Amino acid sequence: MSGTFFSKHWLLLFGRIIMDLASFLLFRRCRSNFVGLVRLDAIGDFVLWLPSAQALVTELRAQNKHVILIANHIWASWAKVLLDVDKVVEVDTNRMGEDLSYRIKVMFQVRGLMLGTIICPTYSRVPGDGNDALVFGSGASVRIASAGYQSSQRIASWLRSVINLGYSNLIPAADRHMNGKLKSEPEINESFMKGLGIRVPHLIAKLPHRQDDSSSELYRPSGKYVVVIPGAGWSGRAWPVTRYAEVAKKINNMGYKIVVSGSASEKSLCDSLAATCNGINLAGKTTLQELANVIRFARLVIGNDSSGIHIAVASGVDSICVKWGGGGHFGRFIPYAQSLLPEGLRANAVYHLMDCFGCNGDCSFPLVNGKVQCIESISVDQVISAVCDILSLDVVDRNTVVGHFDSDIKH
Repeated sequence: MSGTFFSKHWLLLFGRIIMDLASFLLFRRCRSNFVGLVRLDAIGDFVLWLPSAQALVTELRAQNKHVILIANHIWASWAKVLLDVDKVVEVDTNRMGEDLSYRIKVMFQVRGLMLGTIICPTYSRVPGDGNDALVFGSGASVRIASAGYQSSQRIASWLRSVINLGYSNLIPAADRHMNGKLKSEPEINESFMKGLGIRVPHLIAKLPHRQDDSSSELYRPSGKYVVVIPGAGWSGRAWPVTRYAEVAKKINNMGYKIVVSGSASEKSLCDSLAATCNGINLAGKTTLQELANVIRFARLVIGNDSSGIHIAVASGVDSICVKWGGGGHFGRFIPYAQSLLPEGLRANAVYHLMDCFGCNGDCSFPLVNGKVQCIESISVDQVISAVCDILSLDVVDRNTVVGHFDSDIKH
């Protein structure tokens, strides 16, 4: 009965949700001055949430609360550096969805923290993704969350409504502007904070340069360089690496070296790109902190719709995103609204606009050379034009932007 309501996928999902809700029945012991923050989504989501997270932690500290972050293991250790929390609990999100024994183990680990309050600020909570499981499993007497987005899928929307009954305090999503247009992710995060009565000083993250982190110097070339990040979570939405190679060669001719980055699983892809432009391949070699420092000293970052673009923006570095049309509402994450960016910072996006933008990856068109049509249709000339537009700027203007970030950051 594949594809039906009672398919294996749905049965497993319902099983996880029932188990999550059943955790309410377990004995509870809470410490009112211990607060947990649950955030299990990806690196880019964390970077976009960082200004709100910092404001939230600052407020909780002012109330003499102990703060514990329960986070995706991919970025958890970096968050420990950037947020003034007492403890970080690392969660393997893939295992949370696939390994029942691991899911139970983590839930009991969180329950052992004896949290009095737990907060889940994620707007895009997906039923069964683990966020709700850890909130309910914590045994906290105060359970706060965003009401979340309204899914177009009837079953998912119904499940979200049922799960939301388990929260003691739901913050309205407030995800639309007065004209009905969906807000950007930083603005949605700010709306959640307003619901808690907390002001967010700035919506775009400002990553500090850690003076004690000299390890990133091992990975940086001397002179001017551009960082290229050719990978993507799904290869179908990654711009062809052969086209990145043509762009990289053009950048070489303009006097810039190339640094290629990606995950360890993308090493061969990055190797092939680096070989075409005599570049340095850092795929799988750096921590997130080290990568952020490499990006900080770059002239430009180019990549797909990925965390590297968000790190660039938070570092005050110009960027170009080769953007596909899926992955949620266009403009929620990328392109950045110019009104949100510091004066002089470029966060440009190159894309081939289609009526189907916002498809969430459920493409209705056949793949072309293994790529979705919206990404396959972007030409090398389009990206080179965007590159030339930025690299032709006077470097003094670039230094002014970096100064804007530095002036407001405590090292």
